[in-house]
Amino acid sequence: MFKNILARFRNKRTVDIMVSKDMLRDIYKLLQSVRLDLVESFYRIKDRKLREAYDPFAFMLLKYDKIIQFLRRILDEDLYTKHQKLSPQEVEEIILKLPLDVASTIRNLIQASKLLKEFSSSTSTPYIISIIKSINDIADDIAKYLDKIVN
Repeated sequence: MFKNILARFRNKRTVDIMVSKDMLRDIYKLLQSVRLDLVESFYRIKDRKLREAYDPFAFMLLKYDKIIQFLRRILDEDLYTKHQKLSPQEVEEIILKLPLDVASTIRNLIQASKLLKEFSSSTSTPYIISIIKSINDIADDIAKYLDKIVN
């Protein structure tokens, strides 16, 4: 499914959206907010010099950024817009507006990113890589959902 989204993205053809742009904008805001935690986690991993985690993290973040870029282009968002981290109340409000399947996926993503942020400063490398792989799987799930709703 991720390859389907990339193919649409590369072909730059017009797309039909089966949901409101506001909902896609909400997903975009949530993904941008979680990205800030992921970047902070990477700095902690870098500070600990856990080189074994660099490649899995880079691959996961590349996929994650492609999803964000896909949404940004669909929504005509400005590339240089500064995104702030959402408060827990804002996150909860947005999640309550989303369909159940995507809401649970986003909740899993938020929990996994918080785990990574917490564990990246103290846990051993295999646990960190396991969390990175789970975030990668969640990114695949989000790509599948976007593939279903964006034609």
